[in-house]
Amino acid sequence: MYAGIPNLQAAPALPAGKILPCQESLALAPTRPLTLRRGIGWLKFRSVKDVAPALAYLTLPHLVNIASISQLQKSALLVPIPLHYRRQRVRGFNQAEEITRAIHMYTNIPFSNLLARPRATHAQARLPHELRQQNISGAFSITHQVPHKARHLILVDDVTTSGSTLSAAAQALLPTEAQIWGLTVAGG
Repeated sequence: MYAGIPNLQAAPALPAGKILPCQESLALAPTRPLTLRRGIGWLKFRSVKDVAPALAYLTLPHLVNIASISQLQKSALLVPIPLHYRRQRVRGFNQAEEITRAIHMYTNIPFSNLLARPRATHAQARLPHELRQQNISGAFSITHQVPHKARHLILVDDVTTSGSTLSAAAQALLPTEAQIWGLTVAGG
């Protein structure tokens, strides 16, 4: 059921429903059936924030592939993938942050806006896979130091297809002694 890839940065398009354990790792929830696509669309493009807890709930079984919830409460930090300030101003909120807050609500795993997105990028979904890494490379920066007790940094986003956004965000967090994971509501 799960497959390993030794390096997220070099990872090809990632299949959904897989765990990719390594220093820079990725945990994906299932592929996007129609109802899930609609839920993500409602949150992201129609500002229906009430959908975020339901989407977050779908990620919970995948957290235990990293460590037990009680261990994660003590040693992990949930980190939402940030939007560029202009995109967030237009949208009015960050969907990844809403999902992260809901995961925190369910699990009591701490979260922090550890990353910023100072460089505007094109929407990844509108780009061919081969241009996504180039588009997002260097788009993220770290806002403050990683807490010493954080042994697991869990990057949270709504969807991943190529893994480029999670990879670029992980790159901004390096070097760190913590394991870096990605957790998305959907892949594909």
